[in-house]
Amino acid sequence: MWEAEAATRALADLGIEATTSYDPAINSVAPYFASDRVVEVVVREEDAGQAQNFLAAGPGTLPAEFESPELLAWSESRTGRPAHSMTRWLGLRLLLIVALGAILLSALSALIGAFG
Repeated sequence: MWEAEAATRALADLGIEATTSYDPAINSVAPYFASDRVVEVVVREEDAGQAQNFLAAGPGTLPAEFESPELLAWSESRTGRPAHSMTRWLGLRLLLIVALGAILLSALSALIGAFG
């Protein structure tokens, strides 16, 4: 997201009005609730060509520190999740749905019995 903010500031320095568009959950304490993790830089249609040329002429790469072996290894270790944890949560969710369904059906049958 900081890349998009930096791009909008650089475009503003050129006199091109720009803003970012993203799901506000990205900035929250729980960014994993964001429905879409895409951050877009939005400019007016008449400025789109100039903005695209300016951004394309930029360095386009991260500094060398971001490609160090230690950082790459850390990044790879953070992306892997054990498959069993997702299965466990799915099972717990299904169990909760079934339990709530049983409670609701019981309450509904009691209501029908009371008024029937």
